[in-house]
Amino acid sequence: MKAAFGRTLMRCILEEDLRCLESQDYIPFDCFRGKSFLITGATGLLGHNIVEALVHISLRFSLDIRIVCPVRSVAKAAQIFSDKVLSYSGIVFQEADMASYECKEEHIDYILHIASPTDSGYFVTHPVEMIDFTFSTTRRLLEAARSCSSAFVYFSSMEVYGTPGDDGKIAEDHITSCPDTMSARSSYSEGKRIAETMCRSCFEEYGTPVFILRLTQTFGPGVGKDDGRVFAQFARAALEEKDIVLKSRGETKRSYLYPMDMVSALLTILAKGEAGKAYNVANEDTYCSILDMAHMVAHDIAHDRIGVVFDLDDEGASKYLPTLHMNLDTSRLKALGWKPGHGLKDMFTRMIDSWEEDSSSPIR
Repeated sequence: MKAAFGRTLMRCILEEDLRCLESQDYIPFDCFRGKSFLITGATGLLGHNIVEALVHISLRFSLDIRIVCPVRSVAKAAQIFSDKVLSYSGIVFQEADMASYECKEEHIDYILHIASPTDSGYFVTHPVEMIDFTFSTTRRLLEAARSCSSAFVYFSSMEVYGTPGDDGKIAEDHITSCPDTMSARSSYSEGKRIAETMCRSCFEEYGTPVFILRLTQTFGPGVGKDDGRVFAQFARAALEEKDIVLKSRGETKRSYLYPMDMVSALLTILAKGEAGKAYNVANEDTYCSILDMAHMVAHDIAHDRIGVVFDLDDEGASKYLPTLHMNLDTSRLKALGWKPGHGLKDMFTRMIDSWEEDSSSPIR
């Protein structure tokens, strides 16, 4: 039996998301007719949604899109993707280790580089491997983009902005604090910064069309019930009717993003965006503190059957970012016509709905 998106309720949620995507009149889907995509990290949350969306719009609008997915395990891919994807004639799954992957394609229109470790604990325990993976994979794929005459899309992070200390809007040209280079935790953010610089350098020196997506934290259906991030912890607390326990004062503030809203942003940028630019991708309306989010879950998701309590403990604090205020300005993206469709409560509701039939989603 397929896990996650192979199950009935998850399939219904996904199909609803895909129908919503195809109705977005600001995306000129026809510009992707006959195009080819190479997608790293295809079995992760972001990559999975992108692959499902590309297959859906290709079938819906007869676009004849071709997709190449280097993955660690073809067997895992077969468990994750819908029957629609697995039966699609234009997709190829290649078993590959991204740490040494070399693109052998003669021509690809778009290389989407998503693959990256995302666990904060890993950044601290394996900082050398984190930096090396980010640098080496981006360098090799940029070289492939140059030889294949491809556009290159780098999936970056809001963490390139360091640790902003107030609620001011952060546009793409915002100059803010740099990550602390004396912290092993910065291996992730500093890796993203050098990768972005490399992308822009290839655009300047070689004319490689590059697009950078600076994503905020993205969650919704497809996140595993055992995910360790705070939003999943809060959702589990609501399901189990247990108080939400905060290990900090919950002062960090950021915005969030629904997975299929990320897909609509990507397609909008590819169709209408300017090469060489970075784009913040977030739902600005979701900007809140972790404490505010905890109270929202307790009230709106758990219907006041749970509370929010503090258990302040400095143990393990080095794994996490210091208090920050990541208020991303998405004006550049919105100027292309994009708009998010899902708020914070909807993200939680749809994620929890996806757990009710499957408690061990393999999507990471």
